[in-house]
Amino acid sequence: MKICTLCEQEKKLEDFPRDKYKKSGRKSRCKTCEADMARLARAKDPERSREISRAYRGRNKEKERARYTAYNKRNPEVRAFHSANRRAKKNNATPNWLSEDHWAQINLIYQHAKECQMLTGDKYHVDHIIPLNGENVSGLHVPWNLQVLPADINIAKGNRT
Repeated sequence: MKICTLCEQEKKLEDFPRDKYKKSGRKSRCKTCEADMARLARAKDPERSREISRAYRGRNKEKERARYTAYNKRNPEVRAFHSANRRAKKNNATPNWLSEDHWAQINLIYQHAKECQMLTGDKYHVDHIIPLNGENVSGLHVPWNLQVLPADINIAKGNRT
């Protein structure tokens, strides 16, 4: 049993995060208080929190890829839901007035992304410059709203212009 220095409650040793530098091998604050402190820090400075997360993902690409893959295998319905939503948004964002020439341009952009990937060995995405599901404005699935970007840059960009 150990007393948390923040909430001052007596809890089991397992309720405290590990800390190899402490004599007891555990931190002085319980897991609940640690989580509350982390939540407050993220709310106080969300940009710093995002930067820390980005840096971690950059250092641990394989670990993160394995985590995402495992999550998708455990939750196929969630993956299917997001894929269906993305397809629907893309279909709704594709105007009826696109000509055959426009479709050919879109096809060329996707081919260019595939060629870049084959040449460099890095993954490339076709990105919507103005996102299909933007916060203030939503873009269209048209040739002049598409660009080819390396996957890591597109993922870091997220749903922003």
